[in-house]
Amino acid sequence: MFLINCSTSFYNEPFFSGIQTDFYLMLLAPLVCAVFRAIFLWRYHTHAIPRRQLLTCFRYGFWWGMDFNAYVFLILLLCVSLPTAIFPSVRPFADGLRCALVTAYLGILYLAFIGKMIFYDHFHDTFNATIRLGIHADKKNFADIFFHQHHGGLVLLGVPVYLAICVLAARALLMLPHLPYDMIAPPDGTARIACNVLCFVGAIVLFYWLRYGGTLNHRKKPEWDEVPPLVKEDAVLAKATVDDLIALELAWKKRVSDAARHSDDEARRYLAPILPESCPPPYGQSTSVFSTAHRWPAHRASLAYLFSSWGKPRTGTAGLRISSSRTRGGKSPFSRESAHRILPSFFIRWHDFPAVTREPLIWDLRCRYGIK
Repeated sequence: MFLINCSTSFYNEPFFSGIQTDFYLMLLAPLVCAVFRAIFLWRYHTHAIPRRQLLTCFRYGFWWGMDFNAYVFLILLLCVSLPTAIFPSVRPFADGLRCALVTAYLGILYLAFIGKMIFYDHFHDTFNATIRLGIHADKKNFADIFFHQHHGGLVLLGVPVYLAICVLAARALLMLPHLPYDMIAPPDGTARIACNVLCFVGAIVLFYWLRYGGTLNHRKKPEWDEVPPLVKEDAVLAKATVDDLIALELAWKKRVSDAARHSDDEARRYLAPILPESCPPPYGQSTSVFSTAHRWPAHRASLAYLFSSWGKPRTGTAGLRISSSRTRGGKSPFSRESAHRILPSFFIRWHDFPAVTREPLIWDLRCRYGIK
């Protein structure tokens, strides 16, 4: 029906010019991703980057990010350009609808970028499977970290400014000239219909070419294993290559370890050998660190989160000095490495624990393993 109705220039011209406009607006997404990538490197990279290495990072990141950014072109094509070609009454609202859709997507990129910066500041990694556990964490703790540690108020104030810049950029792209339809379309009615078919099919092929990273072979899509070795030599540069939405997708596909999904009761059972309830409490307090008086505070993560990074050493987690006294066979079963496994940080750090929680915890560790 669309192809038949498009036999006149009255319908052809808006569709052909709309495809070009959609392509222009789609380019805003990789441009914004490149700006965010540059900010990330400026914030967390500690030394100068060779020019070739930097260009390779941005080039590969551009094509990899098109796995999501190319959908901007497809959505604009199906939701704006195609209805405009069929229904003339939609035409006056086409540009406004394009701006709204593009700005909404760029707003999502902004929120994903802010989330990655906060996540990297705490874990020195981009989004990984750990973020999936955040759905069970106390949201008040998240708000406290966001507003007091990461200037959340300024971040939120920057949202309307950022969106205003995005709208201005989109409106500027809408003013760019287009290739006229009559330049490529033959005058014959049947030939014009065939030209419309080729334009529509060509737009779909262009979408897949962009989404697959400059190729029509989906097996050659950019992925982590194919990141150039020149970029992987630098850990921070390699992480910057991955766009934020790509990192979220990869994190969501990864399975969370069983240790990270323990319930509080399971966590208490596993912690029992190193946190016995029989040690005398300090200052006449309750016997167990898991008693009501010293239960993990409500505004912190639950005990299940203590196992979110089981087996992954993290520096500065506990900050305790281990003594060889009160050990079996002259060797302490509680080493600094095991301390990292016992007390990993998940949305919390050791110094974030209030004193009322730290004291009985340290006391029990001292009683059991002679920690100074």
